[in-house]
Amino acid sequence: MYFKKVSITEKEPPLNKFVTTIDEAGEQRVYRLTDYGWNMRDADGENSPCNNLPITHWLEEANEPEKLIDFKVAALPLIKHLAENHHPHHTAIVTSTSAELLESKQSVNKVYDYVVD
Repeated sequence: MYFKKVSITEKEPPLNKFVTTIDEAGEQRVYRLTDYGWNMRDADGENSPCNNLPITHWLEEANEPEKLIDFKVAALPLIKHLAENHHPHHTAIVTSTSAELLESKQSVNKVYDYVVD
């Protein structure tokens, strides 16, 4: 699911629908706009008073970006080819000028012992 950040001054969210809001401190909370103002929903689903910081933005559901859709359309035939013609240890690397099919002989994954925080 994709969302876009919308300014409250440009467009208000639909009435009585819970949406994720962003206040001027950058905190995100779930509110709904009603005829009487904003209502907040706590984790237990109860309405509670707001934090008194003005809401500046809200997150609106958005369509998947066109470039991502185009990438999926291009990638699916290669994924299908790998699944039908090769075993799970094959990987394809595709650049704008070449394509390479690799077979993994051995791997060690997700070793975080040496990662510095």
